[in-house]
Amino acid sequence: MAKPANDAFSPSTRPLVIGMAAFFGALAAAAGIMWAWFGTKLFFEMVAAGIAYCF
Repeated sequence: MAKPANDAFSPSTRPLVIGMAAFFGALAAAAGIMWAWFGTKLFFEMVAAGIAYCF
């Protein structure tokens, strides 16, 4: 049996890809909820403070 040309999405890596997609989807959803809850000004201030804390 010939090997597929693209092994990037073999069955063994599929759970990892789905997990990463779910993780980043949850981050995007959390950002949207925070934006709706706190408003744009406070949201951007929180993000800027978080980035500044990292450096």
